[in-house]
Amino acid sequence: MKNSRIPFTGPVALWCLILYSIASYTYSQDIILKRSGEEIQARVTEVGSDKVTYKRYDNLNGPSYVLEISEIVRIRYENGTEDVFNAAEKEPQAAETDTSETGAGAEEYPVFKPYLGGGFQVLAHHGIYGGNVPARPQGGEFTPAGGDPYTGLGFGVNIFYRVAPFISVYFDISNFSSSTPVAYTGGYATSSWIYEMTGWESDIMGPFTENANYNINTTGMRLGARIYPLNKNQLQPWIGIYYGYYSINVGIYNDSKEQTYGNTSLDVHGPLFMNFGVDFWDKSKSFGASLFFEGGAPIAQDYTIENCLHEGWNYEDYGDAGGFHIYGSYRIGLSVNFISGKNK
Repeated sequence: MKNSRIPFTGPVALWCLILYSIASYTYSQDIILKRSGEEIQARVTEVGSDKVTYKRYDNLNGPSYVLEISEIVRIRYENGTEDVFNAAEKEPQAAETDTSETGAGAEEYPVFKPYLGGGFQVLAHHGIYGGNVPARPQGGEFTPAGGDPYTGLGFGVNIFYRVAPFISVYFDISNFSSSTPVAYTGGYATSSWIYEMTGWESDIMGPFTENANYNINTTGMRLGARIYPLNKNQLQPWIGIYYGYYSINVGIYNDSKEQTYGNTSLDVHGPLFMNFGVDFWDKSKSFGASLFFEGGAPIAQDYTIENCLHEGWNYEDYGDAGGFHIYGSYRIGLSVNFISGKNK
């Protein structure tokens, strides 16, 4: 059995630095607080005795705007300093005035505000590679999927923080499993590994008093980012980049999983790059769904299942067969998402 722990160095530290840089975007602008309570994300260009000139942060190459000092409570600059005006007064004020020549009569666009959301996931995994299974039912065959392609479901929860129109920080926790038969009730299991364990005397073992299945159960968590190259209002395709940590139990069990014919546990971690999906939102952008495809998951290998099928038999994976991808070949999923009412 091989256990891995995530050191806070190397790729993990680099990944955290990248996420910190993404999140810091939220705090890299000046904030103007008006007496009406409205906050404006801006780049202040001039503070006069009675007026403040600024550009909207989401359109720095666009027109300049002017606010009367009497309309402003305070300005918090990106370096953390503040100018405070009219702190004791808060009354609704007139709309902003566009003073640029090109901006006369220009339409005012809403300012992006970061928001928090979450969701629930249903996952389907593409089976188990047959070469990683100790045995198969007599008369059966190893297939690339190790039996039925989708042999188990997974469930999870996710949290995301949209820090900018095209980027969100993403975190999820999920549990998923895959299974393929080793032997059926009254039948036998067979493989070249059994032949080796019996001293080349027999390649079958049994009969079994109940079904035996090779199971892989995984609990994992991931932290990363989703990038939205086309930031449409209701339809938003994305690309995901994550770093994941997974705790895995692999072994042979009966159908109820109350009896084991050998099992082991291991930890795996690593980056995940092949993640694609699309979000669909309702018009109010309160509820939505996400369809996604994920592949290229970390590989579990170099582990030993002790007393596998028989006392004293050890099934060892030295990585020669490449181990197994913790998702199988790939997985697909559906997530039902929501956004906090404060951020609609």
